[in-house]
Amino acid sequence: MGEYRKLANQPLVFALAEFRFSPIVQIDQFVPHFQDAIRKSYPLLESMQEHAIQVKGTAVDVSSRMKWVFVESSRRSAVSLDQERLIFVTTEYPRFDGFAKSCMEALQPLGDIVDPDLLLRIGLRYGDLIRINEGEKLDEYVDPYFGYPKLAEPLGTPEHQKDEVAIRTGVGRLLIRSLYGINPLVCLPDLQGIPALPKPDAEPSHRIILDFDHFWIGDGAAKFDLSRIEDILHKLHEPAREAFWRITTKEAKEQKWN
Repeated sequence: MGEYRKLANQPLVFALAEFRFSPIVQIDQFVPHFQDAIRKSYPLLESMQEHAIQVKGTAVDVSSRMKWVFVESSRRSAVSLDQERLIFVTTEYPRFDGFAKSCMEALQPLGDIVDPDLLLRIGLRYGDLIRINEGEKLDEYVDPYFGYPKLAEPLGTPEHQKDEVAIRTGVGRLLIRSLYGINPLVCLPDLQGIPALPKPDAEPSHRIILDFDHFWIGDGAAKFDLSRIEDILHKLHEPAREAFWRITTKEAKEQKWN
C-alpha cells in the first residue's frame, strides 16, 4: 500500500512478539546468566508458576512450569521467558524498526546462553483500542462489517459482537479479531496476565478492540537462527500493518488520530 505515516494519536495499546523453541526442561539453570545479560534494560524480575490443563480422553493432565518476567523500570516493556518461548511486549511502540531491535536484543542472549535447538513458531501481535465517543458511530472509525449485524436489531439491544477472520498470507496466517460493544476492556480477554499490559478501565464504555495476530509456524526442523528470526519477523509485520490501514477509515486516520 506504499508508505505508512506514523499517527500522532494512534489507538495502538500494545505490540507483542512471541518466539517459540524446542522445550528446554532445565532452562532454570540458564536464567541467572540470561537475567544478568539484560538486567540493565529490564532491572525488575518476577517469577511465577503457570498451570496448564490438558484433557486426554477421560484423563485430565495438570502440569505446571516456571515463568520468569524481566520488566523495564517504567513497566511499559517486558520480556517473558519459560522453557519453550520468549515473549517481548511493549505499550510504548516507536516504529517497527525500534520494536524489532528490542526483540533481537532479548533474543541475542537467549541464543548465546540458552542456545535452543529448533525454532517452532514466531508470532507478531498488535492490539488497538478505539473508544467511540457519544454521538459518534462505529463506521466513522472502522469498516461496518465489524459492528452489529442488521438482522439482530429487531431481536433486542445488542451487547457485544465478537469476530475472527483468518487469512493465509505468504508468510503464515493472519488472524484479525475484534470485540465490539460496551465494556471496560483495553485488549482481548486472553491477554489478561501478560506483563506490561494496562488493566481494564474502571468504567465500561462504547468501544471496539482490534487484534491483529500474524504468525509463522516452522516445519519441525528449522534451526534457531537469529538472522532467520529477524527476517521472518520483518515479513510478518507488513501484512499486519496493512490490515490495520485497510480496516480503519480514512476519516479516522486523517482527522481523529493524526
